[in-house]
Amino acid sequence: MKKKILAVLSVFILLFSISYSKTAPDFSVKDENGKVVTKDDLKGKPTFLIFWGVLCHSCREEMPILNRLYKKYGKDINFFAVVLGTKDIERIKQVKKEWKFDIPVLIGNGDMMYNYKIIGTPMIVVLDRETGIYKRLIGPQSEEKLEKIIKSLL
Repeated sequence: MKKKILAVLSVFILLFSISYSKTAPDFSVKDENGKVVTKDDLKGKPTFLIFWGVLCHSCREEMPILNRLYKKYGKDINFFAVVLGTKDIERIKQVKKEWKFDIPVLIGNGDMMYNYKIIGTPMIVVLDRETGIYKRLIGPQSEEKLEKIIKSLL
């Protein structure tokens, strides 16, 4: 019982510590086309970093919602689906086709996962225009909640 309580407290401390960071951690990863994307590339527009996995059932259910928002707000907000657990570009493209989403994919890595304190998927880290952490969303989210966050950033 004590181990469970300590584990839960550790997760809350972890989340609390990043929630009040002013600036998101730096990163430099490749996108699905081999282009390098860095945190500095995101400045000027709010950003949704959507952490997901090809075997994540909840991610599959949430991606159509995020794709609708990407199509509606993609000119004003950066959307990136950061895949974790695979670097296989063909597999990623196959999943994008099967799940029917167009959001650009970044190939996440262990450093990015650690630095952004990703504890599972799906998870969304919302950045403001200056790449400060605005919100962290754990688990699947409703379209209404996500749209409300988007409107608060515009």
